[in-house]
Amino acid sequence: MVMSLLSANQPEEDQRTYVFRTQSQEIKERGGNQTSGIDFFITQERIIFLDTQPVLSPSILDHLINNDRKLPPEYNLPHTYVEMQSLQIAAFLFTVCHVVIVVQDWFTDLSLYRFLQTAEMVKPSTPSPSHESSSSSGSDEGTEYYPHIVFLQNKAKRENFCPRNLKQMQLVIDKIMMHSHLKYKGNVSFRARPKARRPSATFVADGGVKVM
Repeated sequence: MVMSLLSANQPEEDQRTYVFRTQSQEIKERGGNQTSGIDFFITQERIIFLDTQPVLSPSILDHLINNDRKLPPEYNLPHTYVEMQSLQIAAFLFTVCHVVIVVQDWFTDLSLYRFLQTAEMVKPSTPSPSHESSSSSGSDEGTEYYPHIVFLQNKAKRENFCPRNLKQMQLVIDKIMMHSHLKYKGNVSFRARPKARRPSATFVADGGVKVM
């Protein structure tokens, strides 16, 4: 739903018309996931939005086990395959995307941050995007490209919007991401001193979206 609202749709529209399909009632009841692999949508402004299946998802693991799907020969266990598939997706997004939205229900899952750091390490080496001619890019040789990361909490509670709690969450993210090259800080904040760079966090509650 988040990607549909960002790319093309409005909250008042019928969810059946969303560019990225939302979970059906049947899928919700069995705890499944709607997106499989990576879906994409290109806007009229030629902005590309990518929607992926959930990473490290129990629903995908359950589907593998219960449907007796054959694993590639290099994988012996289903959970190993799901983890590697998730890392491949994340590494791909870190390579081709300008902004990656990391969605989690609550703050916070430390295993998710460990996963992001692992994906960062296995990300393919890519040149920094530039519109300059190749003759003028010699000074950029050896630099590595990393996307901007926005953390989205889609089951936020009222207390999450308290400035004190927000500051504590930002401090936690700062400590966890201390050695990461991912661009997780930005100038967007509801607090004073807009020049201060803080972790980019978005909270969704009661049908609304607030960027912190």
